[in-house]
Amino acid sequence: MFLITTADQRYWGDDKKVLFLGDWCQLYSKKSDWEKLDYQILPYHWDDRSELYKDYILLDKLYEKKLEELSIWLNKIHGVNYEIRYWRIIIGRWLFQFIQILYDRYKSLDNAYNTGEINNTYIGVYDKNYVLPKDTVQFHSLCYTDLYNHYLYSKIISSLNKIPYEEKKVNMENIKIFMKNNERNKISHKKTLYTIIVRLIPNIFKKSVLLMDKNILSSFNQALLQFSTFQFPILAFNNKINTDFKINWSIRNTFIKKRSNNEFINLLNEFICEQIPLIFIEGYEQLFTNTLKLYPKKPKFILSENAYYFNESFKIWVASMAEKGTKIAVFQHGGHYGSGLFSSFEDHEVRISDIYYSWGWSNKNNKKIISIPPIHIGKQSKKINYKRNGNILLTLLTVPRYFYAIYSIAIGANSLNKYYDNQFEFVKYLSNRNKDRLLIRLHKNDFEWSQKERWLDKFPSINYEEGLIPFIDQLNKSRLFVGTYNATTYLQTFAANFPTILFWDPKYWEIKESAKPFFKNLVDVGILHYSPDSAAEKINEIGMDPGKWWFDNHTQKAKNIFCNEYVKTSDTWFTEWRNILLNNGVKG
Repeated sequence: MFLITTADQRYWGDDKKVLFLGDWCQLYSKKSDWEKLDYQILPYHWDDRSELYKDYILLDKLYEKKLEELSIWLNKIHGVNYEIRYWRIIIGRWLFQFIQILYDRYKSLDNAYNTGEINNTYIGVYDKNYVLPKDTVQFHSLCYTDLYNHYLYSKIISSLNKIPYEEKKVNMENIKIFMKNNERNKISHKKTLYTIIVRLIPNIFKKSVLLMDKNILSSFNQALLQFSTFQFPILAFNNKINTDFKINWSIRNTFIKKRSNNEFINLLNEFICEQIPLIFIEGYEQLFTNTLKLYPKKPKFILSENAYYFNESFKIWVASMAEKGTKIAVFQHGGHYGSGLFSSFEDHEVRISDIYYSWGWSNKNNKKIISIPPIHIGKQSKKINYKRNGNILLTLLTVPRYFYAIYSIAIGANSLNKYYDNQFEFVKYLSNRNKDRLLIRLHKNDFEWSQKERWLDKFPSINYEEGLIPFIDQLNKSRLFVGTYNATTYLQTFAANFPTILFWDPKYWEIKESAKPFFKNLVDVGILHYSPDSAAEKINEIGMDPGKWWFDNHTQKAKNIFCNEYVKTSDTWFTEWRNILLNNGVKG
């Protein structure tokens, strides 16, 4: 059989009998092309969720080992001597994701090889100078694409030399254009009033930095909160960086590739020096110098929500300040945190922080986790009211077709196809009257899932919206919200006390033992369902007047207990934030 690794049909060959490496190869929009083939789809190696969890533990240990090795190497090539935490803050977000992605691609190919049925595949001949990401953002954009994944599959196949293959030359000009379109803007060297203020005044007066996404805390409220804790306000930092660095292969090749009896570890070592982003090797010295000129030099406390992921200058500054004893705090980034059984994102955020501010949950084994009201959700809840004769609003999830990180959600193309099948089953079980009331909110990021086409093929008269209208505006025209995944949206409706029905397959949305009682309460009162037919049956029962059921004492009690743990909003958030921050060392 001919092995097809991606949806890029230039590498499909002319064979009629093929093995697709996974569902990600089969674009719904190209159905007419692949349906005519005599094909099989390789079962996904993480369809067994117990294997996923086992590999999550395994890869986390490998990540810690590689982080230690890379820390030693980076210290050496940059002539510094920093602790592992310094490099965890800077490269950790890229490293844990890259290890998991590479393992996923390796495992799929290994399973294909073990079928014993592959007699050929096409791999690309890539110039390694043009498939090296410049920073974390570019890597994040690339890992979703057919182009980058075909590069990964090609290099794995050629390196291991187990699967028969033919080489095909790749048009590197197209690669250059693609990479150019996915890079960050260049740094601005203009001396604006803003840069002068940020450089000079904070270093005189400022002792702490509270840097929040504007979706979380408006600029006005950030400034007010900072003034209330006796600080000079800083609302943002320049995140534009220069990425025009020449690759230095002589430095990269100094990474010691310790031989192992483990095939994947040897493969990982080979990949690391070719894929660690430019900003961490060739761009580090310039980034370090420019960052320390721009940011405050001696803050006592730094708090942010998501700048720890993609803001390279912010990360290097935070790492430098942590070395000097600055207290580092992280604010919870979204839903799923605290309730999902496993999450590499949550692990990373908690590990890099001295204090982790959750939306309500705690961990008896980790005292650094402190509950603080999620301001943005509390403020949004005041703007949401259900409309008794409105729509039934169902929101959809999409994730990239290619696996990108381990956490307890439906990951990868195979599980997302099953997720869509569940949505279609749900609609099928709705009464005709409730079908007419239903509005499907498509996810604004389609990732080539062809959401709209899938729905219209199944239900030609379905009402849908393409995710462009603000979520709150749609809720205010609805009588009932239907949540289909464990993330942020239903926490918003819970906080607003908006009638809500949830359903998802528990196989793909595992939860922590500590969270199970709270979710069981939701099941007991009919809020949460673990099958599409059960959710539809409940809606058929309450659809005429969802408020009557929702505002019943038993339903409200279960919802309120849940909110107190996972989305603990407060009308006195400003005073609570101020007191908590002052108690944690935020003071000018």
